[in-house]
Amino acid sequence: MKFSLARLVSVAVLLILSSPSSSQPRDTEGARDHPLVSRFPESVIIRSRSNDFDELLVPMAEAIGIGKFADSQRVEGKVTRLTYEMPKGHSTLEVLQSYRNALVRAGFEILYTCALDECGSHLYFQKLEKPFIIDKDHRFLAAADDLPQGRVYVTARVYTTARENPPVRAMIEIAEVDTLEEGLIQVDAKMMAQAIENTGHIAVYGIYFDTDAAAIKPGSAAALQEMSRLLNTKSDLMVYIVGHTDSTGALGHNMDLSQRRAQAVVDMLLSTYDVEATRLTAKGVGPYAPVASNRTEAGRAKNRRVELVER
Repeated sequence: MKFSLARLVSVAVLLILSSPSSSQPRDTEGARDHPLVSRFPESVIIRSRSNDFDELLVPMAEAIGIGKFADSQRVEGKVTRLTYEMPKGHSTLEVLQSYRNALVRAGFEILYTCALDECGSHLYFQKLEKPFIIDKDHRFLAAADDLPQGRVYVTARVYTTARENPPVRAMIEIAEVDTLEEGLIQVDAKMMAQAIENTGHIAVYGIYFDTDAAAIKPGSAAALQEMSRLLNTKSDLMVYIVGHTDSTGALGHNMDLSQRRAQAVVDMLLSTYDVEATRLTAKGVGPYAPVASNRTEAGRAKNRRVELVER
């Protein structure tokens, strides 16, 4: 996943990237910082793991069991896990606040943060890290932001180990969510016609909107062009343009948002692609017709869609 230059620069400035000198401990072999979140000055990477497609459990409330939380979110996508060890003389509060400040100034929303006993048992939290570490004095935060290429989650768990005169460590996890919204199903006019003939409807995932907005983004032109080709080829086809949302947020708001998005598609087909107004009707059904579970980010992405339904 690629990130905008402005975002990369803002985070890099706020968390100053520093490479260990020859006299300092070095990163574990092959490890490197994530391009979105740089390290605390003079810290070193002691563990590093990255998977192109994995899942990340994002705690949103206190721990109530081993790997269980009063509220949490499981997200899927590219997941990077980095554990840093800090130079001596820094506290867990200082390190966590440094990450928090950098993320907030870069535009991230803090979803949850806690310290010490507020987090629930540290024994429950530390099971998130492998290999198992006996720790203390731990602090945690979870943050997220919608970048142009998708949603990104960052969690930071800062703690000291139980050994004598322990250094501060920070486990940083970054999930670049594979939203599946872009390019989930690439369909052309012929495929749309076949699907409508077989099932009476087709989901189109190539129409993009900003979060909580109804303005169509420029990258939607290809899908709109294929929709217009379908309607031009099938001159007798009358359709509902149906907007769908996930279940996040209030029902009334989602119903209104889905209607406005459906209407935006109708308006674009009328104004740009010269489709006859009598052949299109906008309908918004909000979260009432999911095609996947709303419990995961990938499922919610599938549910946020526009459909063509024959009428």
